[in-house]
Amino acid sequence: MRNLLVTTGKAIAFALLFVWLPNGKAGAVTFTKIADTNTTVSGTTGNFISFSAPTISGQNVSFQGSTAGLPAQPNQPGVYSYINGSLNTIADTNTSAPGGTGNFSSFLSTPTISGNNVAFLGTDSVGNQGIYTKIGGGALNVVANQSIPVPGGTGNFQPNLFKAPTISGQNVAFLGTDSSGQQGIYTNSGGTLNVVANENTAIPGGAGNFNSFLSPTISNQNVAFVGSDSSNNQAIYTKIGSSLQAPVNQNTTVPGGTGTFTSLLSPEINGQNFAFEGVDSSGQTGIYTDIGGSLTQVANFNTLIPGTTNNFATLSNFSFDGQNVAFLGSDSSGNQGLYANSGGALTKVIDVTSPLSGKTLTSLDISKQGLSGNSVAFLANFTDGSSGIFNAVISGATAASVPEPSSGLGLLAFGALGVGLVLKRHRN
Repeated sequence: MRNLLVTTGKAIAFALLFVWLPNGKAGAVTFTKIADTNTTVSGTTGNFISFSAPTISGQNVSFQGSTAGLPAQPNQPGVYSYINGSLNTIADTNTSAPGGTGNFSSFLSTPTISGNNVAFLGTDSVGNQGIYTKIGGGALNVVANQSIPVPGGTGNFQPNLFKAPTISGQNVAFLGTDSSGQQGIYTNSGGTLNVVANENTAIPGGAGNFNSFLSPTISNQNVAFVGSDSSNNQAIYTKIGSSLQAPVNQNTTVPGGTGTFTSLLSPEINGQNFAFEGVDSSGQTGIYTDIGGSLTQVANFNTLIPGTTNNFATLSNFSFDGQNVAFLGSDSSGNQGLYANSGGALTKVIDVTSPLSGKTLTSLDISKQGLSGNSVAFLANFTDGSSGIFNAVISGATAASVPEPSSGLGLLAFGALGVGLVLKRHRN
């Protein structure tokens, strides 16, 4: 693993601390820059030029980035981590693809991180995909590729039909396809591949077998995913221990919405709880949690945007950890923001009307695993064409304590300092 020693990790990171004091209550959001398009990557002749939305675990972050690279390859992709204040290269096009042919040629999704462990989907020099991990400071490992037999399936995994993996501790979950074209949800636990469900698996509480799947997420060894039957009826399925269940389906009444769910997107699981995005019978999108078997709405198009008099017009890209949810939302004018439901209170983390790093924002992005406790890792894009990976730590905020910041009380501190993230991600 190569340290990206343009400066030390502490010099790379900087923070902005905003505090609002309405109604005698204090709330703070602290922003730390992980890397931006002014960060030079060792082993190349230039800076990062683009990023994926990051994932986070405790104080550690992973992301995909493209660099200016070498003259022969001006747009060099790679997978990077920010661990213990230091930027590191996990893999790039100079890295040999274990179990594959030659070096990596591309990386197809946001990598995921759990503690010091990273999982990602990469392509080798002849275009074959594989699921790979880097556990701590060890060597890269292949979890699944075209040379590995499919548990409970036919032949080997098909090399170009994987979907992005997720990692929890050293356990990995992913969607793959066998040589007969059959999809399945698989885990690698303790170095052993297991099938969670495939098209030979009977649907619990339903009729027939699974017909298709969306990508899974994993927490410890518990897995959640969206599956469909032969009539394309969707449900959210969880595998807790040995029990495969369907806690939410298209007959489930939408809390705070209209009728039942007509569409469900891949859930994010934490222990035995999960969050998901769903569409109700009126076509309204909402974000929901199932905590202890209780289904609750986090936000929908009838939800007031914190600090404004407008409702959300769009909702997307949620992340779930503990009982907290972070997501992107915008109003009817398209003003985008990053919001969090922390401790039951909906708060604004940042929106495009707020300055960040002395620049004006154009857009924001977070990944499915962009939340760790009260810390949100996100991608910021600016009007000058630059972009960067940032982490926001929310502390002490309540729904009543996050109006628009005032110029007199808003900016209390700015400096080059490392920010300790206070909660450990559930995937550790």
